[in-house]
Formats: sequence, C-alpha cells, structure tokens
Amino acid sequence: MTTKVACVGNMNNNMFAIARILRHYGIDAHLFLFNFEFQHFHPAADTFSTSYEGYTHRLDWGDFASFLDYPEALVVRPFKGFDTIIGCGTLPAFLNRAGRALDLLIPYGSEWDLTRFRFNAFPGHGWRSRRRWHIERGYHRFTRHQARGIEGSRYIIGTPGRIPEHLTLKGEFQYVIPPIIDTIEFEPDSVAARAEVFGDYATLTTALATMRDIRRRKSPVIFHHTRHVWTRCDDGIGWKGNDRLIRGFAKFVHGGHPDAALVCTEYGPDVQASKTLARELGIADQMVWLPLLSRREIMMCLALADFGCGEFHFSWFDSGTTQETLCMGRPLLHFRDDALHPTATRPFYPMINVACEDDVADALADFTRRPDHYRAMGRAGREWYLTHRVQPFRDWVTRTLGLRAGAAR
Repeated sequence: MTTKVACVGNMNNNMFAIARILRHYGIDAHLFLFNFEFQHFHPAADTFSTSYEGYTHRLDWGDFASFLDYPEALVVRPFKGFDTIIGCGTLPAFLNRAGRALDLLIPYGSEWDLTRFRFNAFPGHGWRSRRRWHIERGYHRFTRHQARGIEGSRYIIGTPGRIPEHLTLKGEFQYVIPPIIDTIEFEPDSVAARAEVFGDYATLTTALATMRDIRRRKSPVIFHHTRHVWTRCDDGIGWKGNDRLIRGFAKFVHGGHPDAALVCTEYGPDVQASKTLARELGIADQMVWLPLLSRREIMMCLALADFGCGEFHFSWFDSGTTQETLCMGRPLLHFRDDALHPTATRPFYPMINVACEDDVADALADFTRRPDHYRAMGRAGREWYLTHRVQPFRDWVTRTLGLRAGAAR
C-alpha cells in the first residue's frame, strides 16, 4: 500500500515542492497549510496548474494565538490516516503538546529561534494587564514545547552547525539539503515557452510583460531577485552585497555595452539605495525594477534571462535564489569561497564566482565573446541540481522513512 505523507507548513514554498517531488515518485503526499501562511507562499504562486487543490488542506492552527487556545485533541485530527508527518515552523510545538512525535523536521531557520523564551516578546499590552501575563506565560510554554518537539523528532535534516547548544536531540540529524523547487514543473524549455505566450495557465502580469519586452530589446539580461541589503543589516547575517553587482554591471555598461539590462525586484530595505547608486553610476536606464514576484513569475523571468544571481557578500552555499537559478538552467553569478564549505556536496555546482565588481564586469564581457560557454554552464547547473539535490533527497527520505511508492501522481 502506498505511504500517505503529510507535509505541513509552506514557508518559502518549500513543503509544496517536497510534496510534489514525492508525488512524482508515487508517494501519496498531501500539503497542509498553517493558518498564517503568506499569500506569496500559497501553492497557487508556485505552479501553473490547479491540481494542488486535490491534495492541499488548510489547518485552523499554526500561529502563536492558536497555540494558546486550540484544543490539543484537534491538532492531530487532520493527520488521521497518514503514516508519516514531515514539517517545519511551529509544528514541533503543536505536535509535542498533542503527544505526537514529528517524523521529519525540515527547518527553514526560525524553528531554532522559537525554542528560546524572550521576555517582553509581545509588547503592546500594559505591564499589569491579565492579557499581557497570559501571553507571556503562553509564550514561555510554547517555547518549551517547541524545544521538546524538535528534540523528540525522529529525524532532522539540514546543514551542520545550525542546532542550538541548549537542545539535546533524541532523534537523528542528517546532513541532507532538500530541494525547494519542483524540477519537473519548472523545466527550462517549457517555462520559457509559457513565458513567451499568453494562455490559460498563466496571467500575463505587468512584470512578465516588462521582462518579455526587455528580452527582445536588450542583451545580455541579468535577473537579480535577491533582497537588497547592503547599506545596513540589523541581524548581521543578511548582507547581500547588491552594490557589488550594480557597480560591476556599471563598469560593463560603460565599457561599450549600453544595451545590457539588469532586472531587479523591489524587495528589501535598500531598494532606494540601489536606485540612487544606479543614478550616480549613470546606469538608471539599464536597470529595470519589477515588483515582488511569485515563484512562478520568478521562474518565467529567469527563463527569459541570460544570467541569474545569488549573493555577493557572504559565501552561502545554498539559498533560494541559487536553487532557482540552477533549476532553470541559467548561469549563476554568485560569490562562493569553497574553503568555507568542507562538508558541502562535491563536486560543487558550476557558477561564475564573483568576489568583487571587476569579476562581474569581466564575466559579462566574456559572455559577449563566449555565450555558448555560459549557456552550457547553465545546463550543467541544472544537471547538478537534479543529481545532487533532487535525487539524493528523494532516495534518502523514501529509504529512511520507509515510504512505499505507488503509481506516479
């Protein structure tokens, strides 16, 4: 009998991608959305079809307020008949409170922060009000359940070094990086074809119309949808180094390539700083700004671009933007210090390693001389993603959790 799997939570559209990957393999995977999911992380933003409606369900709980008031017995009711629960976010706390262990935790990052109690985490109520103390006590209880739920998970996957020292895992931690994109739906040639026409499967948004126009008039086209964070960063780890890309692009443009285009999304606290920098560098006409995009819009824009971009400050091995670019088979402009990633999957994915603005300008100039070289690099990047992300994750999760496959879905 085919295993029935619940994939719970959908931050960054991660679980929707995992559910589809498992379904392609013949696993009866269903997606459960928390009651607080962002609209741009709804499945409709990450697909060209409506087939998800048949296996997607919305929970009445998931946020902190529902943790205080939602009956424990009702938490596990939606998962009746499911053999395995995979999840993220606040799920460990809710399941632990209901007496159910999580089979596999696939964290996106905030799970660890939710295990630490912070007094005055919810300002806005009077110090002496009953509601204030009810919230503070409830939050303390939530963080304890979150910690115990994580500790009691059968398996946790991710990168080493992320687990806080105050947690003692009873289950098994594995260095496995999950794919966050459905590579079957987002196949480069088919997505490019969708992006070029107007049909029932996609609405021609203003952003996509702009990208299509840029593709026809400009070359090369660099698509940069990373958050703009380069003048200040409150948490210390969110720096993106966008200015290095912009400065390098400006050198390329002023080196005799006025028809180039750098397409950015209006995303992040330094959007205005980036626009100001572009004007100061004399490339405002070559920079195009799109609004915040859904995943399917991002993938169509990438399909129409010559390059995709990662980040240019810290050497992150994996990120949403790198995975999206690799999946779409586009050459990746990114900064990576290989010496900082001794445990990462080898061989490393192909990319154009840009540590400074001159590297950006040189790579773009080289593209004008050897476009086929970079297109081959993009295709190799997709093959790497299939071979070293999608297949290993699928094989590991089905083998480790004992998932039984039926006919592909």
